[in-house]
Formats: sequence, structure tokens, C-alpha cells
Amino acid sequence: MRLIILSNLKDRFPANVRVTLMLTVMMFILSSLMGDLLPLIQIRQAYSRLGLENAVAITADSDIKSVVEDLGGKYLGVNFRGKYTYDSFAYLQPVEADYFENLNYSFKKQTSFEVVDGYPAVVVSSLGSYYSLGETYTEILSGKDKTEVTFTVVGILKNDFVYLTPSEDSPSSVVSKQSNYIFLITDEDDGIFTKKDVYGALASGDITDFCSNIVRTGLVESAVSTADRFAEYCALELEIMGMTVMLAIISVLLCLAGVISNSILSRTVFAEKYRIICTCGASPAQCRTIQIITDLIPIIAAVAFFVVINALRNL
Repeated sequence: MRLIILSNLKDRFPANVRVTLMLTVMMFILSSLMGDLLPLIQIRQAYSRLGLENAVAITADSDIKSVVEDLGGKYLGVNFRGKYTYDSFAYLQPVEADYFENLNYSFKKQTSFEVVDGYPAVVVSSLGSYYSLGETYTEILSGKDKTEVTFTVVGILKNDFVYLTPSEDSPSSVVSKQSNYIFLITDEDDGIFTKKDVYGALASGDITDFCSNIVRTGLVESAVSTADRFAEYCALELEIMGMTVMLAIISVLLCLAGVISNSILSRTVFAEKYRIICTCGASPAQCRTIQIITDLIPIIAAVAFFVVINALRNL
């Protein structure tokens, strides 16, 4: 059987090379697409996992925690102005304790938020190898004054997907993947980090009614669902990737047509050879197995080429 397969590959060597190259190109096109599409899928999954379907951004001049709780919602905290470290390695983002208490964050490691030196801090998963749980660190902030900030790591997240209430200067979108975030837990302005006027909350019941009711209190300027903003973000990303998706679909269809055509022609060319083999005692099932293996080898070769070239590119 092995000799017959080798004979088949030799007889149609140019055609098999073309199929291999065609499939390799197709896989690079698909990998390029998935490089954009997979993060979007992961962000949507993180949005759901964090329980943000009823998230609301509220603009107000003063603390609205009690107002949110009176309406049955969950307070997430005010938006602080974060700052980069002097070497731009990490982004220090203050949040109130409610930020972790009311969102479904998964922790890789966690201790008490209370026994600390400096700020209690939670780091994203990517920083878990740089900042150890329970250890205290001092970082210098960017800016002319080179302010030092001391914090103790009390938690390491399982992943890098985080949520910040949307605002103009926030580096994060509604949900984003951030590999350099250090969350400092603080409830007050302290001269280093200042609060803004945008608060986060989780609505209770119908989100439209919740937004209307909280505005009616007269204590807030506006309340909007971040779910709408998130849907717009996803729609825009898909629209931007629309042409790439179409090219990928066309590429897949053309490659399938090429593979099927190659297989049909191969069977036609080898029909006489299979008749001779059957006359010599081979069964029809053995002939089919030989043909299937013959057709699979260019596909396997294309996958191998793709893996090797992709690995070399990433070195």
C-alpha cells in the first residue's frame, strides 16, 4: 500500500504541490482574520462573565452610592484618573473596593484587602510574574514631580480582561484586555489620584427604567447603559473586519473547490491503476483507503508548512 501511495504522489506531484501551496495561503489568510476576530469574541465573553449586561455610567457631582442602592442597584465606584509609571511599564488605576465586590472577577490568588502597606492592589494576570501576592512595592509615577506610590499586592486576576466605566480619558473601553493594569483600592481623593464625575453601577430590573428613575432623583446629570455602547463597539469592529471576513470566506470556498477538483481528477487518473490492483487481489476498501491517504497528504503538508512558517515568524 505504501508503494502505491508513493507512486500516486509521484504521478501527480505538480498538482499536489499546488494544492499544498493553496491551502497554506488560505490558512495564513484565516489566521490573519482570527487575529482580529478572536479578541473580539474573547471580549464579548468577558463582558458576559463579569456580569455587565446591566452596567450603567452615571454622571454626577457627588457620591451617588446611596442613591444607587436605594433603587436596588449595585454601586461599582467612581472613575479615577489613572497614571503610568515613570518607565511606562504599568498603569496604576485607582478603583473603589466595590469594583471587585460587585463584579464577577476571577482571582488566581487573593488575600484580605485590609492588611497592607500603602494601597491594597490587584494586578492583572500578565503582571503576576512581576508582582507577587502579599509583597509590597514602590513605583515612581510619570510626570515632573516623580511621585512615589507604595502598594501591597492583595490579589492576582486569572486573566487580563478588565472593565472601567467609560469616560473621555480612560485607556480602557467598556471591556478590554490590558496586560499592564495595577488596580489600587482607594475610596478618597488623596492628592496623587483624583476622582472624576463619572460613576459605575449595575442596574436592577429594566435598565431603561433604572436610568430614568435615577435621573428623576435630581442628584445626577445623566445615566446611560454601557451595554448600548458595547454593542456599538462590537458592531463597528465587525464592520471594519467585514471585507476581511468576505475575503476569508472566498478563500475557503476557492480552496475547497480546488481540493475537491484535485481529488476527482486524481481518482480519474488512477482509475486504471485501481482496476489492476483489484485484479491482483486488493479489495475496493483498500483502494478507497489508498485514495483517501493520497488526498490527505497535501493537506497534512500544508498544515505542517503553516505551523513551521508561523513559528519562524514568531521567533
